Amino acid sequence: YATFDYEMRPGLEQTEIGLAAFSVGLDWLAKLRRGVGGPATVSFFIRENHSALLRAAAACGYASHQKGYTQLTLGLPKTVAKTPVDTFFEVRTIVDADFENGQPPVIRTEPSKFSRILNAPLYRRDQHLVAVSRESEVIAECLFWIDEQNAIGVFEPIETKTEFRRRGAARALLTEGLNRMNARNVSTAKLSHYTDNQPASHLYQSLGFERQFTRVVYSSKSAQMPFP
Repeated sequence: YATFDYEMRPGLEQTEIGLAAFSVGLDWLAKLRRGVGGPATVSFFIRENHSALLRAAAACGYASHQKGYTQLTLGLPKTVAKTPVDTFFEVRTIVDADFENGQPPVIRTEPSKFSRILNAPLYRRDQHLVAVSRESEVIAECLFWIDEQNAIGVFEPIETKTEFRRRGAARALLTEGLNRMNARNVSTAKLSHYTDNQPASHLYQSLGFERQFTRVVYSSKSAQMPFP
């Protein structure tokens, strides 16, 4: 699996320079796919209003997913009150005993991918939060990442066990994460959700996050994937 992301100044995506820069990413994915042991799946995101780039991706044989991602942001510093939650759980930093055979207690991911997460340069244990019940069961988990140079914090991923959803665990994790970002002088917090995930949208906006844009996911798994 391989992916790339990009950022462009407003309006640049409709110019030849913008298309040329975007083509560099497509070419990089194509070279990876051609190589021995290359990724079986390649993907990337395009903002919904970047029509020229959407057409370029389709012309190269990439297909869009039905689900897009909506990104939201929140300006900091901001006092984030710890809202009352059910007393059946507490929020804290993850500890070794919470891991299950080296894997995350709630977040669903492949072992190799999670190993890369733990070894990522920006990973810190105090940015890995869990909600734990009175019975010592981890019922929700989230990670956040801080780019200190640009003062940006990103929540990714956030997960609550199905049977404990809508009981305040995700809100409590986000609240604690935002307060820790405040303490680290973060000026902007970001997160994303599937466009059709209305419960997540309502939760994030209730905490003050504002919608910025939606990104469409383009990918290909085909062995005959066209190359730009």
